This record gives sequence, C-alpha cells and structure tokens, in this order.
Amino acid sequence: ATWMGWGDVYPEINKANGGLLYERNTSGDAGTALNVKKGVTGSAKDYPGIVGRMQSGLNTRMLRLAEVYLNYADAVLGNSAATADANALKYFNAVRTRAGLAAKGNITWEDLRHERRVEFCMEGRYWYDLVARAYYKQQEVINSINNQHRETITAFLFSTPYNLSLDPDRDGSRAVNTMTKERFLLPYPQTELVKNPKLDTEKYPPVPYEFTEERITDLFN
Repeated sequence: ATWMGWGDVYPEINKANGGLLYERNTSGDAGTALNVKKGVTGSAKDYPGIVGRMQSGLNTRMLRLAEVYLNYADAVLGNSAATADANALKYFNAVRTRAGLAAKGNITWEDLRHERRVEFCMEGRYWYDLVARAYYKQQEVINSINNQHRETITAFLFSTPYNLSLDPDRDGSRAVNTMTKERFLLPYPQTELVKNPKLDTEKYPPVPYEFTEERITDLFN
C-alpha cells in the first residue's frame, strides 16, 4: 500500500485492463526500483466523477485520526519507559489492527516512533517527531541520526520479482553534515533580537523560574 515492488498487483488501478501489474519502470529496464504507491488513486476511468486530471478525492489531511490516536498514546506514555494504560493501548492498537497487525500489550517510545514512521510514511512528519523527542532526550536523538547510514542514497533493483538487490551503477554518494543540537531549532530573526536583545540566550542565558508563593506575591505587589 505504501511502495510498489516488482510483482505487486493493484486491481483498483487500470480496472479496464484487469488491474496494474508493477514490473518495470518508465525507461523499460527489466529490473526496476521501488516506486511510491501511497497517494496513487487511479484514473478518471477507474473512478468517474471522483478522480480527474490532477485531482482526486484523496485529501491532504494536516491531522488525521490515526495521528490523533498516536498523539494520545504518546501523551499518556509521557517520559515513562513504557505504559500498559488501557486507553493508550486502545488507541495505539486501533491503528495497528486496522492495518492487519497484532495488538500490543504495552508500548514504549520506540513502539510509537516505529508506528508513526510507517503510518505517516511519505507525509513529512518524521523530522518533527525527532524534534519533539529532542526536547527531552536530545543526545539520544543526535546519536540516532548520526549513527544512521546517511552517506549514500541507495538505489535498489529487482533482478526477479521480490528479489531485491543494490544497483551497482548508482553510487549515490553525497556530503553528510553532523547532527548537532543547534539544528533542531531555527534562530531568532535579527529583527526580533534588535527589539528584544534578551532573546539572545548566549548573552542572556535563561534562568529557572521559581513558582513560589513569595515570588507570585512579589509580581502582584
């Protein structure tokens, strides 16, 4: 449902000809790389009145129900190592069982990370999950990113259906920057720093705020 691999069949696409069998790319090579299926809805002939040129009934949802469910489970988990909370499991497993996966009896942040990554694949959300995690486990996220194999953009081929191999003719090498804490947040705009110099945290480092009765009394006197 997310990726097209050689041998995959989609009866809902090109219905007039018996469906779509994915087996080669547009250049006509016998071996072909993976292609994205997510978001491919079929043609106007497949769904007259619903699909047209450059438009379909597939909305771009900024927040969909699966994300609400996973956000709830994440909020219940909080900073705990794991949770078996009944409501958190109810909503977390609703996403899994809809996809035909077995329910879990407890969940960790790693379970949530993986579930969000596969559920929202190609939707541009994963970076923001890492940023959110970095508020609490910054070094963990930095280490995770820096330990990824990011030095190449790997090209895959199918020599036969379901036989995945690397493309020897495509190196894919590229320069890779080292992840640092500064990359998680954008700097304040210069115009804002001019208006309020104390936003410059290097010159004016933040200080803990004391929520005491005496402090609150001082503020209102």
